[in-house]
Amino acid sequence: MKLKGTPAILVFVTALITVVVFLFLWDQFNRKRIRRNIEARGGRVIEILRNWGSGSRSETVYDISYLTAAGERVSARCKAAMLGGVEWTKGKPSGSLSDL
Repeated sequence: MKLKGTPAILVFVTALITVVVFLFLWDQFNRKRIRRNIEARGGRVIEILRNWGSGSRSETVYDISYLTAAGERVSARCKAAMLGGVEWTKGKPSGSLSDL
């Protein structure tokens, strides 16, 4: 007995899994870039949260809490673009290297 719709379903499921894995890995990559950006200036990340509903197809918005090198707690927001660096919109680390 041959199922006619099986190849189409397999293609769809494979594509769906690929997209989910890609989005998960891209989110981890963005978080790593944000963390490196802060740590390059002597800061320490407390929390990185994705701001759902903000951003666009090519950029993701994150809310970050971190400690500066002087021990001051800062609440920040940044955009991480797929092909760009980290763009700080609030609470930019002092002397930040946006392309890390």
